[in-house]
Amino acid sequence: METNEAQKSPPAAPTYGQYGSLEHQRHRAQYITRSEVINEQTRIVDALPMSKRWPFEAGGTYVPIYAGISGLIVNSFLRRMLMIHSRPLMTALPMALLPGLTMKIGWYGFVTMPVLAGDLNCAICGEMRGGLVSVALGAVYPMIIGLPFFSAVAQGNHKVQVPKLTMAVTNWAKFSQFWTRKLRFFKVQFVSLVIFQAVIGSFVAKKQMDVMETEVLTKFTKVQVPDEED
Repeated sequence: METNEAQKSPPAAPTYGQYGSLEHQRHRAQYITRSEVINEQTRIVDALPMSKRWPFEAGGTYVPIYAGISGLIVNSFLRRMLMIHSRPLMTALPMALLPGLTMKIGWYGFVTMPVLAGDLNCAICGEMRGGLVSVALGAVYPMIIGLPFFSAVAQGNHKVQVPKLTMAVTNWAKFSQFWTRKLRFFKVQFVSLVIFQAVIGSFVAKKQMDVMETEVLTKFTKVQVPDEED
C-alpha cells in the first residue's frame, strides 16, 4: 500500500515587518528583507538634520580618525623603542591608514548596520559592542600589525637586534620573549589607548541607538511569515 508522506517545507527565512496599522500588518508586501530595512532606515537617518544624525556621521568619520591616531601613537612608541630615526613617513602612513580604514569598515558592519536593522534591542548591549569593536580595531589591531611591521623595518636598521619571525618554533619563542620584554614599558600608554577607545566606541554606539529610538519613527521587527496556502 502506497503512503503519501507530506514533504515538510523548510521554515521561511526571518523577515522584517513594519509596525503600523492593522491594514499594513495584513499585507505581505509590508515584509521586507534585512538589507531593505537598512537602506530604508539609512534614508530616514540621512534626512534628519545634522544636529540629530551626527552619531552616524561620527561612526563613519571620527571613530576611524581616532583609530588612526592610536595607530600613530603606537608608531611613535615602536620607533623610539627600536631607535628607528629614518623614513618616518614610511611607517606613519600604514600605521594610520590601516587601523582607520579597518575601523571604518568594521564599525559599519558590526555596529551601525545592526543598529539600523534593529538587531540591537538592548542599550547596554549596543554600548558594549561599540566599545569592544573600538578597542579591538582601534587599540589592539594597531599593535598586532605594528609588531611584525617594525620587526621587518628594524632588520635594516641594525641598532636593535630583533629576532626574525619565521615558521620555526624556536624563532617564535625568541620573537615573543623579545616583544614581551620590550612592551612592558608600553603598559600605561596601551591601557590609556584601550580606555580611550572604549569610551569613544561606547559613547557613539549609545548615541546611534538614541537616534533610532527617539528620531526614527518607522520601526521594524523580525517576523516569521507563514507560507500562504494554495
